[in-house]
Amino acid sequence: MRIEAKNSLYTAFALGKHELVSLVGAGGKTSLMYGLGRELSGIGWKVLLTTTTRIIYPEASKVRDVILGDETTDTIGQISHAFERRDVVVAGKQQLGNKVIGFSPAFVDRLYAQPDW
Repeated sequence: MRIEAKNSLYTAFALGKHELVSLVGAGGKTSLMYGLGRELSGIGWKVLLTTTTRIIYPEASKVRDVILGDETTDTIGQISHAFERRDVVVAGKQQLGNKVIGFSPAFVDRLYAQPDW
């Protein structure tokens, strides 16, 4: 696939309205994740940014809502509530230093299954 500078990220990746995107590799994943999140929210989509590993805790200028909690229905509710105020939400289990510790793949599947996002 060739990505031209004039293309948007979501166009280049052929993303539809309800997608689960996994980023892997040696570098640039977090920057790509936040860039894609900004772009998708700019066209009015709700975007949940999370991880199954660790990501750098976002700067307030990048994301205003960071939801930290156990893999429970309560955390899903907190994320839903955050989407009432924002189009982009970052979520994870906990903060450890300057990192957000991610959820299990099974919980990410539960989040993806939410009908209202």
